[in-house]
Amino acid sequence: MEQGAADQGQTEKTPLSTGVKKEELALGGAKLVRVQKRSMLLITKDDDLFAVSNRCPHQENPFGEGALAVTKSGDPILICPLHGWIFSVSSGNSLDRPGVCLKKYPVSVVDGEVMVTI
Repeated sequence: MEQGAADQGQTEKTPLSTGVKKEELALGGAKLVRVQKRSMLLITKDDDLFAVSNRCPHQENPFGEGALAVTKSGDPILICPLHGWIFSVSSGNSLDRPGVCLKKYPVSVVDGEVMVTI
């Protein structure tokens, strides 16, 4: 018989408010937010919503809202302003540094409010 997460000493993570309503986010844009002392970017693409760390994993340099770009196919990417490292927003993977990943957070919308799970 399988044990539940609580039986194994694990706790279920509760989504936390970003203080942002989904309708406030510009399509194809990024918004900088802080949740429990973590700086992150909320990024939209069509109906998709992503939450990623605002820090490049290379040297923890902040991306900022201006680091968002799109590929020729329209996929959102983040470009580190310090060294130019490029990350796919949807996968978190570096496009030019194999094995390097951007921290992503599960995101949801509850009653119109954007929530993230840390």
